[in-house]
Amino acid sequence: MSAPQELTQAQRDRLQTGHHLLSRPEMVRYWLLSEEDRKHIEERRRERNRLGFAVQLCLLRYPGWPLGPGEPPPQNLLKFLAKQLEIDAVEVSDYAKRPQTRTDHVQELARLFRFRQYVSPFPAMLREPLRGEALDNESAFTLVQSALGWLRSHRVIVPALTTLETLVRSVGSEVERTVYLRIEESLTGDQKKTLDGLLELSPKRGSMLGWVRRVPSSRSVSGILDLIRRVLWIRDLGVKPELVDAIPAARLRQLAARGARHSLSHFRRFPDAKRHGILAAFVLYVCQELTDRTFAFHNRLLGRIFYTAESRQWNHLTASGTTVNQKLHNHSRLTRALADAHRNGTDLGAAVESVLSWERLEQEAVETSRLTRPLDAASYETYRSHYPQLRQYTPKLLETFHFEAIPALKPLLAGIETIRQMNRDQVSEVPTDAPRGFVKSKWASYVFAAKGIDRCYYELCVLLEMSSALRSGDQWVAGSRRYLRFDDYMIEPAKWQRQRVEMVEARDPLLDGDAYLNGRKTDLDRQLKRVCELMQQRQLEDVRLENNKLVVSPLTRAVPEETEQWAEKDL
Repeated sequence: MSAPQELTQAQRDRLQTGHHLLSRPEMVRYWLLSEEDRKHIEERRRERNRLGFAVQLCLLRYPGWPLGPGEPPPQNLLKFLAKQLEIDAVEVSDYAKRPQTRTDHVQELARLFRFRQYVSPFPAMLREPLRGEALDNESAFTLVQSALGWLRSHRVIVPALTTLETLVRSVGSEVERTVYLRIEESLTGDQKKTLDGLLELSPKRGSMLGWVRRVPSSRSVSGILDLIRRVLWIRDLGVKPELVDAIPAARLRQLAARGARHSLSHFRRFPDAKRHGILAAFVLYVCQELTDRTFAFHNRLLGRIFYTAESRQWNHLTASGTTVNQKLHNHSRLTRALADAHRNGTDLGAAVESVLSWERLEQEAVETSRLTRPLDAASYETYRSHYPQLRQYTPKLLETFHFEAIPALKPLLAGIETIRQMNRDQVSEVPTDAPRGFVKSKWASYVFAAKGIDRCYYELCVLLEMSSALRSGDQWVAGSRRYLRFDDYMIEPAKWQRQRVEMVEARDPLLDGDAYLNGRKTDLDRQLKRVCELMQQRQLEDVRLENNKLVVSPLTRAVPEETEQWAEKDL
């Protein structure tokens, strides 16, 4: 059995003694006595029995089991109840000197408040919700917590923790076998042979499973090509993603983690269904991981292009700083002289000659034009030098992956398909009727040249716009886990309809507006009554009723008196 399906000693201690550390709001939630509770408690003659009876009642409600033989009650519960019942907490030391008293009280509480023993049919009933949760989570601690919650909600006295551990272990194993069989039955004979082939050793590079596990980490052209090669190799295995559609994503990740962890000898010892199930989940999960990493590397490479272009622009600016400063000084002197001449009505030509000679002015114009850059300062002309590097892998990238997008990005998808077709036909010139709707104004002067559409800038524009659309979520990649269609994050309509019916049957119909408001009014009324009970019992901190008026105690000082002397000092 895997480690997550076994409780650690720390987890056992937390489950068994966690109620000893409840906060005050939690104690109020679980252990506040109602008027009906008090009525049954007051039927006990002696104070020690009243206090002990109340302790047993609260423990049956939370955590769900009574005191064991010779077990002292939790101190936080004892003090909380003693204050409510106005009984000295030391009285509990005399409680249940006869073991039969505790037993009689538990039996009486079960009769009065309808607590039931953990016997048939409850074990079978509990398995059903645990099966559903075990599909998403194989953690024994989480499943035991869910089992405790279910038992408390059905007023079933919680059995020994080892009993629940055994049940959770059994349910986990059952769910695991079901998942393996579900995948096994979906695989063809050839697919099973292909998966088994992953475990065969080669004298040169070991097993193919080991090769798939060694994911490239180099953010370069060679790294991207290696990732694409692995994606295509996994696709050629013939294991379709539809095989695991019915398996929750969390369970798929767990199976994939096992596939990445188990050794070849482990796999060879596994039953066929388990081996094939883990390997199928692993290769499908790794294919998604490789797809996401491919586009992460691609976006990183594009980002490097932007950074390099900006660096060149900045380096050019800093290298020309002295010259630019001199030109600005000349410009300032010239404009000041022209403005003075215009204001005084003197000759403008003479004003220019007083600052710069006409020959020098012409030379200034030539030198300044060399320093100027486009007003948008995009420096897209530097991107062309990176185009050959991108061309080493982008044809393979666009051919390997399928893209979809929102309706507004249909021109971009058409542009991607245009480049795909040009790559297939080995055509260098962009068709005159190529899609243009995705080309923004800052790209237009570079893409649409005098001789036609520039192939380099057209493809660069497509790649950069595609990268931006992927990051924004407006475009997605088939077979990816990171770049999903927005609807894929939602519950499937058919599944939601089933869940909706179950929710309505299990709870008040909250999907109807009037029903929701009425339910909230009922909850508000119940909470207000509870607040009134707390006020009558003086259980609300810093809030009380005096002469039918609500009195809220003023806030107390949160800092020591000594701090006031520092507030008066001029620091």
